Amino acid sequence: MKTKRKIDKDELLKRMQAIKLTDREEKILLMRYTEGKTLAACGKKLGLCRERIRQIEFVALYRLSLISISDPDPAKNSTQSGILVKPGTKP
Repeated sequence: MKTKRKIDKDELLKRMQAIKLTDREEKILLMRYTEGKTLAACGKKLGLCRERIRQIEFVALYRLSLISISDPDPAKNSTQSGILVKPGTKP
């Protein structure tokens, strides 16, 4: 069984400001994690299939995680910063 990941909205917005995402990546992340839209709803709005939305979202989240990987300060590591958090835990 897969564990559903929850993304901290404030941390997501902070990281989005720190790295340049494409307009499409930015729109998808905002729709998915601040408006709570489904893959299908995002796809309908952007004229893409939900699988393509999922792929773009995955790449954008991966690119955002590279900020902390390249940062030598372990206190800012993505596992400690709380961008990806298991349900029921605090960042």
